[in-house]
Amino acid sequence: MACACSPSLAKNSIRKDLWISAFVMALYCTNRFLLKPSAPDNLLGYLIRCHVNDYLGGILFLAYTNILIGTYLDAGKRIVTIIPTILVGAVCSLCWEGLAPMLLSYSTADILDCVAYLLGSITYWVINKMLRDPLSACDSRKEEKQYG
Repeated sequence: MACACSPSLAKNSIRKDLWISAFVMALYCTNRFLLKPSAPDNLLGYLIRCHVNDYLGGILFLAYTNILIGTYLDAGKRIVTIIPTILVGAVCSLCWEGLAPMLLSYSTADILDCVAYLLGSITYWVINKMLRDPLSACDSRKEEKQYG
């Protein structure tokens, strides 16, 4: 139980999310300034111009959210399991692609952007699994103890 509240594990998780954020922002800048201007006129070019940054936004939004949760709230409450990850991704995509076009004249709704946000969110979850988030491992042990 103390594992989820360990300050060193919380710092490691925040540090991991900072690295994920920095990497995703570097990819965003690469796409925005290098790839987009020279993207070919085919399907790959269309995806690069119109959806890659939304995909990256799905990853970045969850990393940023977990940085805030880990810094200002309870680090054990971070979003590291698949269902909350998908729910946050869905709410984010609905806000950006549903509400924003109603409020901002320059914003347009695009269902493929929603798909990109969700895929980005799921990618964040996969990255957490691959990097073996220390707090998610503690949470799964706590769940086993609680239910098993």
